[in-house]
Amino acid sequence: MHDRYRRRLKDLPLAEQGFVIRLVVRRFICGAADCPRRTCAERFSRLAAPYARFTTRLNHALEREGSRSPVGPAPGWQPSWASAREG
Repeated sequence: MHDRYRRRLKDLPLAEQGFVIRLVVRRFICGAADCPRRTCAERFSRLAAPYARFTTRLNHALEREGSRSPVGPAPGWQPSWASAREG
């Protein structure tokens, strides 16, 4: 292990309260001499996409809400935490 850092992911509200998952992500030194990266971080692919700020299930819930709109999601619409709390 080379280092570690903290990561926060917003998730679906719980009992009408915003819910944040706090993770400690480990960074590792790559042992391959020909690897272009010197370090790499562990992935949480079942929980969230790389670099995501929301969990996968919150993203899906926001996408469903956007698609239920009578006019559909606006072009370039991005999920937001405020829209997740409204639902």
